[in-house]
Amino acid sequence: MKRQNGFTLIELVVVIVILGILAVTAAPKFIDLESDARGSAVEGVAGAAASAASINFASCAANSHTQGNCNAAGCITVSTCALIEGLVPDVNWGTDYDITATTSGTEPSANGTTASCTVTDNVDTSATATFQGIGACI
Repeated sequence: MKRQNGFTLIELVVVIVILGILAVTAAPKFIDLESDARGSAVEGVAGAAASAASINFASCAANSHTQGNCNAAGCITVSTCALIEGLVPDVNWGTDYDITATTSGTEPSANGTTASCTVTDNVDTSATATFQGIGACI
């Protein structure tokens, strides 16, 4: 008599059930990648806006924040968080992202003063990031 080798039907079913359980527990980690990506993108935009505000302030400071020299010197007047949008032109402001003052009425009101600004993703409004805006050429 010859003995046959192989898996029984019960063994195969047990393996399939175990793989199903593993798939169900791992799936939620991969399903919510879109909101993680949006959060990371907003943080990147906020970082770019913070860097641009710092560079703009330095450029304005080199010209003594004289309003007549601001635009000619390559710096932009920043007296509100929303004006920082002009410092980062490659972002779809208004369509994809918005910048507002974190606390209403608190804006960078003088040269070198800072205010907390918030970048919000317009599609997923829970994706936000904050940065310090710097007043320049006021």
